Amino acid sequence: MRRALQLFQPRKESTMNVALRAANNLFVCAEEGGGIDTREPGSPVAVRANRPEPNAWETFTVEFLDHGQIALKTCNGYYLTAEFGGGGAVRTNERELGPWEVFTPFGSWESGYGLRTADWQHFLCAEIDSPDPVVNATRTEQFAWETFHAVLLHPDVDIKSWTGATCIPNALPGIPFGDGRRIWTPAYGCYDANWRAQIRAAYRNRRYTHFVYNCAGLPYANDYPELADDPARVARDLDELDRDGLVPVVVGTDDRKNGELARSFVANGARVRVCFPMWEMNGVLHNDLAAMQACILATRAAAPQADCYLHFTPGHGSISEDEAGGWRWCQDHGTVGLLAQGANRFPPEDPASGGQGLESTAIRLAGRVDLGAPPSWAGVHQLTVKFEYGVFDVYHGGVGESEQRAYTAAFLAFAPHVVGFCDGGLSPDRQAGMAAVVSLAL
Repeated sequence: MRRALQLFQPRKESTMNVALRAANNLFVCAEEGGGIDTREPGSPVAVRANRPEPNAWETFTVEFLDHGQIALKTCNGYYLTAEFGGGGAVRTNERELGPWEVFTPFGSWESGYGLRTADWQHFLCAEIDSPDPVVNATRTEQFAWETFHAVLLHPDVDIKSWTGATCIPNALPGIPFGDGRRIWTPAYGCYDANWRAQIRAAYRNRRYTHFVYNCAGLPYANDYPELADDPARVARDLDELDRDGLVPVVVGTDDRKNGELARSFVANGARVRVCFPMWEMNGVLHNDLAAMQACILATRAAAPQADCYLHFTPGHGSISEDEAGGWRWCQDHGTVGLLAQGANRFPPEDPASGGQGLESTAIRLAGRVDLGAPPSWAGVHQLTVKFEYGVFDVYHGGVGESEQRAYTAAFLAFAPHVVGFCDGGLSPDRQAGMAAVVSLAL
């Protein structure tokens, strides 16, 4: 008999889509996408662990509930049910969430999860040694067959459409280093696994995508520990950011090294999807054209598949006094755009005039002669990102996150050809489906 639901109303915190890999290295499948009632005589098996790759039937929406519990929903909108709350078969024919559809995860992304049923006595199990690896809820202890590795299935992110914030004030009170409250993404590698997970969750909770990441050096003066030039740590960091649906925007150099690429950047070049050679390269390299060109060429050689942007001091817009000529050289050698920096103070300027000014830059860099770019820009096709406006004051605690985000929204209303932001803002609707958390065990 189906149990009454009227008193069972857990709060649904958020969702994410995953595939579950069993101990046989095959994926769990809800046959027919769900809808199978194994109580019916002659009914087929509802859930198996026998698929070599995750497709629709192997995709589960995790609903995060109160008290660290979860529910699993199939691609056709049915819940996984452990009959009687555990101890027997698993079925997939319930549309409503009740106690038997609730599981408690134990474990981690790295080690895998056990999923304890509502009776608190049983675990989901994939019968690995069976010719037909059925998933049931009959085991009372967690071993290999009762352990599942979650593979995050996130929406494809358009890496050329930016949302992000290098600095998020007051985001994580108690976080080590800095002011003990802010997220400063270039310092990500300074933190242990727990704090890194919290940073990623906070970032995704804001529906941001592009995450600026320093490989080596000092993340910000002496406010954070120095990042050793460690290829293994950088590989770990880039993999976990990517796994959680974020796009690492990787800085190629320690800017104290005069344009020399970090060893950890070179070693992980194949992992990099978006990068820039260094912060404020014209300032660090003293406007030395040859030095800037050499740094760009080295960055492109280390990560040839990556989108390579350039970052300059406030108001500076090219490697050369011949602005269009400088960008033609950059384009010919594989760059894709400008990470624009405005004034350090907040607000850096009126959002209307600021937006119109950066829109003019974006039109020139896109070679849009039809929209008023001078003829000398014809054939240029570089992107423009609102990357760093007013961040000094945001970093030093003089600006709230709501002000930061509201300013960007007002600014970008006047800059339709700017491809996004990385200094705080409101994410567009296209990101609304992204998960707000990145661990099954909260």
